[in-house]
Amino acid sequence: MGTKGRAVAVAGLGAALGMLAFAQDPLEPMVWPADEQEAARIADYFGLADFDGGGWISFEEASQSMSVDRDGFARFDGNRDGRIQFEEFEARYREVLARGGAFERPRAPEKAPLPPARDAAGLLFAYDSDLNGALSLAELETLLVDYQVKNTSAAFALSQFDNDGSERLERGELEYLAGLIATLRGTAGTEDSEADADSLEALFGTPIPRPKEPGSVPAPPRISGPVRPFFRLDYDGDGAIDAADLEALQFPLTLSVRSATVIAALDRDGDGALSQDELTLAFEPAPPPAADQSSPAPSSSTPR
Repeated sequence: MGTKGRAVAVAGLGAALGMLAFAQDPLEPMVWPADEQEAARIADYFGLADFDGGGWISFEEASQSMSVDRDGFARFDGNRDGRIQFEEFEARYREVLARGGAFERPRAPEKAPLPPARDAAGLLFAYDSDLNGALSLAELETLLVDYQVKNTSAAFALSQFDNDGSERLERGELEYLAGLIATLRGTAGTEDSEADADSLEALFGTPIPRPKEPGSVPAPPRISGPVRPFFRLDYDGDGAIDAADLEALQFPLTLSVRSATVIAALDRDGDGALSQDELTLAFEPAPPPAADQSSPAPSSSTPR
């Protein structure tokens, strides 16, 4: 085959490939060959760029994870709705590779540093935007977001710490919230901190020392709740309620019934302490007494 013949053949091959490329409706997404490994990589990359797990990538997420500007974002956003859906992300990924380029792995979001440790006065100073001497629901929401207190809402936290029902948290009530935040900061970064944050007992079951004021009566640490009664009564957290727990909780009061007597009355296995099951049984109603078969039946006659 001569030079002219080869040129004709190459031109014909190019034309055939072009026809195959445009045979599909351009409005329909491209159908790519199945490749499980590549598909898994695309899904991983998409998840990294989708910071909030919403199922689509915003411009803010794309700019942080892939360093794209508005023009770069538009190359992903085929339908121009301001969102990069997974199909659009996959199409752009494969387009880059088809052109001989390399698609860089998106960067995971950097964990924002926590605000500095603050006591109640510091929290009030930092988040009381309207300067009314207390934190409103909106101000409390900002505080919880900044300190990354997860799995609870500002409304729920307000219901737990708002002792006077003012629908705001004054400085005295913020003492308990400041103690809770300090406790959570102390457990941040531990191996099981993520698991602990999933339970209400971990979030609101931490004993918080009560503020000491001149003339105040000593009292045990406060647990804001909601937690199980057993969790509240197990003062030392050893998994059982004994007389020492009850005495620590009632201090400095003196009750007419001894703590040891209460434990002995409810302790079914005789080990000197109450388990969760024993405490649960203690609150169940006693069964009705069995009928005495030997006693005569009441007379049905009506006295005259």
